[in-house]
Amino acid sequence: MAPHAYQTQVRIGRAKRLLLQGLPVSRVASETGFFDLSHFTRHFKRLVGVPPGRYADDRKNVHYGAR
Repeated sequence: MAPHAYQTQVRIGRAKRLLLQGLPVSRVASETGFFDLSHFTRHFKRLVGVPPGRYADDRKNVHYGAR
């Protein structure tokens, strides 16, 4: 894995944790070192499969153990 790809993967991992803590997407983008919101969103969606806002919303609405 190329160093830049590894760095992006680490940043996205941290971003996922921050989003689950309830931080706004724009703040997560800034705190994880992305140039701007569109740069962050593009990489997040490529690696995770959904945009960061949807990821956070989907995770908040998960009720563990409920069927």
